[in-house]
Amino acid sequence: MQIRGVYDSDYILCMWDIGRDHFGTLLGENVITTQEIEKALHFLVNSASEAGQNRANRIYLEEFRKSLKAQIMSHHQELPVNAQEREAYKNVEYITHLEAMRDAIQEDEKMRFLIEAAKVKISVWQTMEKMKVNV
Repeated sequence: MQIRGVYDSDYILCMWDIGRDHFGTLLGENVITTQEIEKALHFLVNSASEAGQNRANRIYLEEFRKSLKAQIMSHHQELPVNAQEREAYKNVEYITHLEAMRDAIQEDEKMRFLIEAAKVKISVWQTMEKMKVNV
């Protein structure tokens, strides 16, 4: 089994390339290089600020959605509450906000998956190094 990571600019895209059957040996092979591990560690350290900002943006937009809905509903106080809600949901400003939320969630989830991929790569490398020592 051969595992290789592909780096796209500063992001880690975990691409798994299985070149042998599941019972093949990894001993004596540099499947994941020290350089790749260093890149993964640098990514984890250097992406912390961006990851935090992505999460903050997502949470803010999710919470602001409620305020925006209430503001739009308040413009239709003459209507019953369910009609006010309908007016809010079809409002262009609300729909635009949902699109911004979609983008924020996509960026947050992308960063979360990239961070997890880097952690998995490091974990696999640690396991492989332990296997080499135990032989």
